[in-house]
Amino acid sequence: METIEIVFTIDVKNLFKSSLNIFPGTTSLETPFVADSFATLNKDLPEIGANKTIVFKLIDNKPGDSFKINLISTVIKNSGMEFQGNLEETKQFYNEMYDCSDATVGLDGTLGLPAIIVNDEQVCCINTKPDTGTGEEVDYYFSYTMNFSISNEKNGKIQYFSIDPFFRGARRKR
Repeated sequence: METIEIVFTIDVKNLFKSSLNIFPGTTSLETPFVADSFATLNKDLPEIGANKTIVFKLIDNKPGDSFKINLISTVIKNSGMEFQGNLEETKQFYNEMYDCSDATVGLDGTLGLPAIIVNDEQVCCINTKPDTGTGEEVDYYFSYTMNFSISNEKNGKIQYFSIDPFFRGARRKR
């Protein structure tokens, strides 16, 4: 199974300082500071097809500062299909596309991936399933939101952030 890494470099120090200027209080997972302007995708997003392992990760642009980045989760949403409130139908759709054994389908129709440690790195991973369809190829579009925190080890302050959203298609046979 081919592995596709989706890696963002985060300007951690400037992001943290900016968030404190804009949100003098504390951000939370429910109200994260949107960090798109402080994130750089390390290479173009590839098409995410069948039978692949997708690995999401974040890296600090200047590791070694007193700031520590902590990946919390990645959330996938089928952007080409409006959620109609039918969780069983949504679960079935995601289970046709992905190995959802470590993922959770949310009440809002999203698929949540928790961060795990792999080779001393925090990542979120999911496997796409092999193509089983025999009909026409169909394009699917997903948004991916990465949720993370940054802590300042000097003063213990923690702020929460998201990179939201970035889009990529998947081509599958029906």
